[in-house]
Amino acid sequence: MNNYIKHKLPFFALASAMTLGVATFSSCDDDDNSDSTPVVNYIRPTDANVADSLMERVSMGQTIAVMGSGFEDVNQILFNDQKALVVPTYITNNCIIVTVPTTSWTIQNDSLTLITRGGQRTQYYLPVNKTLPKITGISNEYPEAGEEVTITGNSFFSDEDMLSLVLPGVGEVEITEATETSLKFVLPEGVGKGNIVVNSLYGSGKSGFVLYDDGSDGKTAMMLDFESAFNGWGKTQVVNENGNNIAHFSGSTALWGWNEKGTILCSFKTENYSFKMPEGDNLALKFQFRCNNTWNLVAFYIEPMEIDEETNNAFDAHPGYCWEPWQNGAYGPTGWQTISIPLSAFNQTTAGKVSDKGSFDFSKLGGFKVFVRGGTGTDKDTKQELDMDVDNFRIGPM
Repeated sequence: MNNYIKHKLPFFALASAMTLGVATFSSCDDDDNSDSTPVVNYIRPTDANVADSLMERVSMGQTIAVMGSGFEDVNQILFNDQKALVVPTYITNNCIIVTVPTTSWTIQNDSLTLITRGGQRTQYYLPVNKTLPKITGISNEYPEAGEEVTITGNSFFSDEDMLSLVLPGVGEVEITEATETSLKFVLPEGVGKGNIVVNSLYGSGKSGFVLYDDGSDGKTAMMLDFESAFNGWGKTQVVNENGNNIAHFSGSTALWGWNEKGTILCSFKTENYSFKMPEGDNLALKFQFRCNNTWNLVAFYIEPMEIDEETNNAFDAHPGYCWEPWQNGAYGPTGWQTISIPLSAFNQTTAGKVSDKGSFDFSKLGGFKVFVRGGTGTDKDTKQELDMDVDNFRIGPM
């Protein structure tokens, strides 16, 4: 059975919508008089502040409440031809809470389609707006001319060939490979400091991060760039590469081993630098990283320190973060990459478990300890050969 409904709600329907409940999940009450065939009456937001607003179109990624009857057997929900995630606990007989998929459609029919376990289908006229491009990351914030760079994000829609990429200092550049979640390009000469912009038919999106950020605008705080001596107990080897100082560390260590050259990277205090915590909610610890061999064991562990705390080689005084990029397979070798770790992720022990101390309070940040040691592995004896470079420890926008 196929019911196609193009909704035009009169005033009495709006009044009914206002009467049927507030716009929260708890408003999805069961209706004992349900019909086995789904019937959609209207769509409304889940936000209690606008619960009386009916929706005639929705946007990708938006969570909505579908109101009607006969929903208890619905097990598939489509927007155009894209399947939405069906959560049984968010379905009652007369209400479905569902999030519009963020992937583009192949067939556009401007419909919400409900399908039951018995194969009955109900279609309801509901156009979906595509969303603005959103940039969430980049492979390297300090790339060199000729380097292939990857931008990650979502809603990179190439409808009507209107997708474009604009870099500071040079304007629009050629996109060599594009998906809805990533863009690749080769960095030309002349790119300067600034934000990246992606344009599509539906609008523009600007990166939160800044290419070649030097911290001069206050949005990013550089802590350690190895251009001058740093105060810590690590035996980090600082080398010069093309006029730029970087930290190089190599050696052999087991999961819980200790190697003065291979285990300890460094510790450093913010008081030794012109450091001021940036403002904002979407902040991350960032650093440049290059892996020169195959890495498949032990963690890159970073533990914050509090103000006035002494640097030492003790572990788990505070929650940290275990970075293990090899979890999905051997990692490296790589070129230079920008690693971004949300500050909210600093809630782990050196064993990669959730710390019983909760998350670190970055209002008390006084520095970091950086090790290559520990992690989630269980092989405590096999040694890992390490050959890695790091640079530019900083806190800034994702």
